[in-house]
Amino acid sequence: MQLLRTDYHTKETEYEGLEVDLDQLEEDSNRLEIRFFRTLAMADITTDNTKEHDVQAKAEAQESAGMRSMLMGILPDRPSVEPSVEVHPLWSDLSDAIAEMNIAQEEVDDILSYREELTYNLGLKERTNRTVSATELERLRNFRADEPVQLARLEEATTRVRELYKRCMAEAAPHEDPPYHIAFALGLPTDDEIILDDSTSDTEETFFYRRHPALLSQPHHLLRREPLTVLSNLKQVAKSHMNTVDRGDQMRAAFKEYEISCILRDTKAMNKTDYINRWLLQYLRISPLQVEILATIFTNSTHLKIVDTKRWELDVLFQWWKDEAAIRSVESISKSALTATQLDVPADEIESDMEPPER
Repeated sequence: MQLLRTDYHTKETEYEGLEVDLDQLEEDSNRLEIRFFRTLAMADITTDNTKEHDVQAKAEAQESAGMRSMLMGILPDRPSVEPSVEVHPLWSDLSDAIAEMNIAQEEVDDILSYREELTYNLGLKERTNRTVSATELERLRNFRADEPVQLARLEEATTRVRELYKRCMAEAAPHEDPPYHIAFALGLPTDDEIILDDSTSDTEETFFYRRHPALLSQPHHLLRREPLTVLSNLKQVAKSHMNTVDRGDQMRAAFKEYEISCILRDTKAMNKTDYINRWLLQYLRISPLQVEILATIFTNSTHLKIVDTKRWELDVLFQWWKDEAAIRSVESISKSALTATQLDVPADEIESDMEPPER
């Protein structure tokens, strides 16, 4: 069985090596195809657009009308650039340099992917106590020799692109809207970019929490030019005009902040349990981390998924006052202490026998 397993792993490694070789050949073929079409596109841009050239192109197209070339649907009589548009030679050189840089980047990516595959195979053989074949050793030597060469080529191509772009901006007529492949390679903004972020940036000065807005505090009044207290903010919103569009939302938000600030103030007199329960609730409502922890505990303990986040937040606020920690009163604690005194039982034993409040 061990011999069969070893032979199987050997064949599997050889098969994976053949797959890597096939992928490499496919990548080489794709790069050649990409280079061909890029060269073809640049030829259309840099071609002299004179009438004489147009007549010659039409004549050549008529001669080859019966021949179907394998250009993936690209016809020989493609529309050329308008004669009035002249491209500076430096921009053509920059486009060629960007194509070379992209090819060099693809080759570096292939080498890094190949290194990961080779490292995996060598580690597998080391774990299974198998010897490394001569072919793998040769690949390892070739990789160590090719990696610095390709990295140097990429660095050289990148440097050339930067220098040509500086020359284009200084010596050639700059494009108002450079071609997309040039703008993309240089990291320039384009009209085709799609912004998927929310309208509210993470760097914007705001206390708005997107996940749990109904449960968490959002003291926007503190960011005003003249910071207001919770009560002053509520009074100011209440005095606003009744026809204000978002007056209702502002009133609800201001009242929520006022309610959160009054949680500890409304503690029952001489009731330590009620004070602790209210302190925990206030800490929950001002800490996004605690809300996330509570949601995680709820999901793991009940095996339920929170679908309606707002409904879950309202349920938390409603059920908070119905658990044992909220119902237990100071009278029950005093009664337990009195019983312990009459029976001469240490108070710490009584407290240890009392079940902790459920949260």
